[in-house]
Amino acid sequence: TTPPYNSSPSFLAPKFKNSMVSAKTGEIKSLRPPSFLASQSNRTLSVNRVATRTPENSNSARIVKKKKKIVTVREKIPSSGTEKEEEEEEEKSHRQMFDKRESRRIHAQQFKAAVQRWRMKNAKGVVDATSNSYDNTKMISVYARKRPLFERETNKGEFDVVTIGASKSNEIVVHNCQMHADLKRMFVKHGMFSLHGQAFDEDVEEIEVYETAVKPLVENVIEKEGGSAALFMFGQTGSGKTHTMSNIELNTFKSLFASGNGVVKVCVQYFEIQGKKCFDLLGAERNEVILKEIFETNRTMKGSGKGNQANMEVELINASCVACFSAEDIENCVKEGVSRRTVSATQCNAQSSRSHAVLRLTVHKSNAIENDMHLSSALSSASERRLTLVDCAGSERKEDNVHHDAKQREETAAINASLYALKECARFRKLRADAKDPSTIHVPYRNSPLTKVLAECFVNDTAKMAVIGTVSPASIDTEHTAMTLKTIVQIGGDSCEIDKSNNSTSCYKETREDVERTLDIEISKVTGEKTVVKKDVARHIPPVKWKRDELERWIRTTKNGTFKHAKIPTTIAGRELVRMQPAALSNMFGGDAGMGQRLHQCIRAEINKCSVKTNGNGSSAHY
Repeated sequence: TTPPYNSSPSFLAPKFKNSMVSAKTGEIKSLRPPSFLASQSNRTLSVNRVATRTPENSNSARIVKKKKKIVTVREKIPSSGTEKEEEEEEEKSHRQMFDKRESRRIHAQQFKAAVQRWRMKNAKGVVDATSNSYDNTKMISVYARKRPLFERETNKGEFDVVTIGASKSNEIVVHNCQMHADLKRMFVKHGMFSLHGQAFDEDVEEIEVYETAVKPLVENVIEKEGGSAALFMFGQTGSGKTHTMSNIELNTFKSLFASGNGVVKVCVQYFEIQGKKCFDLLGAERNEVILKEIFETNRTMKGSGKGNQANMEVELINASCVACFSAEDIENCVKEGVSRRTVSATQCNAQSSRSHAVLRLTVHKSNAIENDMHLSSALSSASERRLTLVDCAGSERKEDNVHHDAKQREETAAINASLYALKECARFRKLRADAKDPSTIHVPYRNSPLTKVLAECFVNDTAKMAVIGTVSPASIDTEHTAMTLKTIVQIGGDSCEIDKSNNSTSCYKETREDVERTLDIEISKVTGEKTVVKKDVARHIPPVKWKRDELERWIRTTKNGTFKHAKIPTTIAGRELVRMQPAALSNMFGGDAGMGQRLHQCIRAEINKCSVKTNGNGSSAHY
């Protein structure tokens, strides 16, 4: 009987009734019993004999002609193809479709050699990133930091696919290792991103990251009256955002209270953004924080030359405000807030941040004190300076949240939406800074609570902003690393279209090269230097393709001659051997079931050795 209509997808349904499609070979097989097919064949032959007595213009004659054509086509198909066609069919049956991340691990040896070869060809010396010419009026500095490759990733077969051009360079390259459509040939796309800042490799110390990326923001807040600045971390879950931000915060607290700055008090507000709601992290009750916009037009920005200017501030209603008078006070305050932050486990990180953490520091300087005896009431509004540090929740791939419930999926959607809104606001801010009439461009900061918190920096033309993108070097994270770099480059106001001409203003360039299957890396035992070589790889023939002499040779020599006394039937070759069960194999040893089982296990091991997944040394082989 025919299978039910809904038992298989419509695109796999055969075009003939009472038939099915083989999932392995794609052949159409009949569901009728052999006796029925034989009767149908006899019936066709009898109809052909009657065809000579049937008039040419009758309906039965036309039916007979059609059946004649079907029989003729079947006769034209050879019963057994050439050896080349058989090999192609066998190759297709052994070839499998793998996820691109799995393919990278399977072909790790060749891909690592190709990446190393590129690094050797494009090695550069020390480059001073400060000498890179870019427009400072953009006011959005872009930095990227690469974390080291973890030991657990190396044990899983991952390898480094991220290259920093040179020390103090603004170039970072992602090596995207892929397979051609035939699943046999390999190639690598080398995508180079140029940043309006600097790229930090895994060997850079925390203090250098702070001195280069964050210290200019702190100086802008301290030195300018009414100054403001914002820094936010962006990147994939598990790429090291929270680790980098925690070290930046410690160095920032020390710089604010350094001698000679004149800072006497810092008011701390710390809250997290989950979806479209904000929650206080400094209060035990975790009150919901309401964001209220306040506009002032009576304040004149000194040195701006624009007279009265509408200044915008966001008030945090129900948010705790803690006054700190030393770096240790701020550190203890932030530690308490971190302990209340929402985290959950994902496939990338056991404690992934599931919310945006916003640390707002309102700085008060001593030169604004009117009466030394009353510090709290003496600080005027003009003396306030604001620094905002945002640790964004990790962006995720679809595979990272496949086991999440509906609430967690909703959280992930809100996180990605807020990150997109942040990118759009930064892009519009750059457009506004470059426009002749800034009032004609509106920054859409109300699209998300995250961007609403940073509205002061988006609206104020003198504020400074910086973004640090943290990236993972593991090959499994290639796509997410490239997307993180693309996003932070766009936040800086630049294009990431592929640069196909020298006159293009794009900050992204891409080259492509094929990868030979014989590539390998040799490490010198004396100097430890790595060199890329091409090796002749011995091709393993699958057991299913063994001829009679190859089958006998393998049985006589495998397992140090354990099966050399086997009586091999003269009618079998490799194709028949792989289909034999232990009971049939035991007949070669006079009915010894144990020897038959051992030989069957050896045959299965040889098949797995020559399969598409692995060969003997852990690399892949297609046949």
